[in-house]
Amino acid sequence: MLLAAQMTQGSVFSVPQLPKPVRRVAAFVREVLPDGRPLPDDTWKAHHAVILVVLWFHLPVVLIAAAYTGREFAAGVLAVAPVAAVAVVASPPVWGRRVAATLATLGLVTASAVLVHLTGGVIETHFHFFVVVALASSYHDWAPLLSTIGFVAAEHGIVGAIAPHSVYDHSDAAMHPWRWAAIHAMFITLTAAAGLLGWRATEKAQDAERQLMDRVSDLATRDELTGLANRRFLHAKIDELANERASRVGIDDDETFSLILLDIDDFKVINDSLGHVAGDALLVSAGERLVRVIGAAGMVARLGGDEFAVLVWRGGKRAATRLAERIVAVFHDEFVIAGGPVRRHASLGVAVAGWGSSASVLLRDADLAMYAAKAAGKGMVAVYSTEMLATVQQRLQRENHLRHALDRGEMSVHYQPVVEAASGEVLAVEALLRWTHPSWGDVLPSTFIPLAESSGAISQLGEWVLRRACTDVMVLSADRSKPLRVSVNVSVRQL
Repeated sequence: MLLAAQMTQGSVFSVPQLPKPVRRVAAFVREVLPDGRPLPDDTWKAHHAVILVVLWFHLPVVLIAAAYTGREFAAGVLAVAPVAAVAVVASPPVWGRRVAATLATLGLVTASAVLVHLTGGVIETHFHFFVVVALASSYHDWAPLLSTIGFVAAEHGIVGAIAPHSVYDHSDAAMHPWRWAAIHAMFITLTAAAGLLGWRATEKAQDAERQLMDRVSDLATRDELTGLANRRFLHAKIDELANERASRVGIDDDETFSLILLDIDDFKVINDSLGHVAGDALLVSAGERLVRVIGAAGMVARLGGDEFAVLVWRGGKRAATRLAERIVAVFHDEFVIAGGPVRRHASLGVAVAGWGSSASVLLRDADLAMYAAKAAGKGMVAVYSTEMLATVQQRLQRENHLRHALDRGEMSVHYQPVVEAASGEVLAVEALLRWTHPSWGDVLPSTFIPLAESSGAISQLGEWVLRRACTDVMVLSADRSKPLRVSVNVSVRQL
């Protein structure tokens, strides 16, 4: 009952901490020892193939060593038999990676033991064990490495006790085989440690490369400032959804995806007045609000500057419009930037994916809708319609024709007289620019003057009108006692 009461009150049984030196040693060992990550399949296969070649190469080497040390051919065959048996078993690709690696290294360390036996325990022959341990560690697998070290220790101890002169070439080792087995095991372990350090270094290099690749991949798909998806990732996702939609026959328009394009109204004022750091903070806060509003209904991306996009997975026009209205609502709340409140609205354009929509088409449609929302006022939502595209295409066509209107002689200057009421005398004239298109007829100044200003053609037109008006007035004033005055309208873009 008491125990239950203590547990109910939230008491926790604590495990005594290890002494600090022990924890330090454990941390060092964890840092130095490899995690045990295996080699990639292709690398392992190539590496194992080389080890098998080395193993099979030892068969003639053992026969030559037997002959060189004065053994008869039958004795040489008997010496090479265990190596050949392991090589035959290890070669077929029926084993798993760990078993195959362990068999191959056991075959090599068996060859080491046979060579040491044939040479009567000559110390130089023992270096073959070190080579085999290094090869075993290169598998990046604990099983072949530990089995190799265990084989060396056992072989030096057991065989050294039974037939010491076949393992050691000095009398002290013959009298104390296990002592010298431990000495050899120590040196073998040091060799293995060097292999482990190389293994760990390889893992660290792989980690660094993986982190770099992750960083590169992240930069390729994420906006660096906000951490949101970027334009490239958005394009890819839209095309993916478009392909999926095209593959599904009879999909309901209410289930299709849509795109919301958002632009923060008067964002430049923040940068100009509070600085770019404050502007960046506003962009980050805006992105966070969008993510909270959208949730699992879609994906938020930053396209650049103060422009964001929301890809809505499904629900068509209804779902996208509802989300757009919620976004407008949350943007009514103040942002806290640079220690003070800032209020900024957002203009939103909605475009619903149609049959065969692509990323470029959907972005274009949402962009047209967004600028229609801006034209209607701040903090507004507009849904794309085909009339918006027709208007823009017509505007672009007029702009292209306007650029060549002067060269084609389509422009003319008309003069509005200014008359003195008492005498009826013309005192001055006002120069008025007119555009007569061969197909469209007379184009109203209220149509082409704003177009000329936005396209930059107003400077050339304004200069032409001024020169033409001055020339014409000089001609009209030639027969007059008093020259005519002329007034020419000048766009603010010319000043």
